[in-house]
Amino acid sequence: MITRAYLLAITLLCFATLVRAERPHDWPYMEGSWRFESSNGYEAEIEYEIVAGGSAAIGRWTDKEGGQTIETIGWRPNDKTMVSIGFGTGGKYWKREYTVVSKDKCTGKILFVDPNGTIINGNSTLTRVGPDLITGELIGKTTDGKEVNMSVKFKRRESTVNLK
Repeated sequence: MITRAYLLAITLLCFATLVRAERPHDWPYMEGSWRFESSNGYEAEIEYEIVAGGSAAIGRWTDKEGGQTIETIGWRPNDKTMVSIGFGTGGKYWKREYTVVSKDKCTGKILFVDPNGTIINGNSTLTRVGPDLITGELIGKTTDGKEVNMSVKFKRRESTVNLK
């Protein structure tokens, strides 16, 4: 006899499989150690860990001045959006919502606030060039109307931390 618990378990398993199949991003390649560089001179070392059964990633950033940032990245299956939220030393934070997402490219909106309180709203694109390089750009404006055009690079480096 099939019980309600059994039917619920089968339904949840089918749903989880469907959600996984609809997720266009490729988390496993992100896991590990990366070096981040931006055209404005900001540099950081990042350790990414895949969490929540592959539904999210956590990034632990350390910049060249020793500042710390924690980033959470996740997939919202209801609106097919990849979201990245980061909070760091000195009050900086960001929120990126990528609504165009594929295995090799993400495009969407970004809100970024730097430690000086400068607010930037704009568009962000990240492109996976290969297994060890991601490039990107942020094009936007500050709240006082100043144009911002920043390029970024994520380069894989050898891991110094075992995240498993």
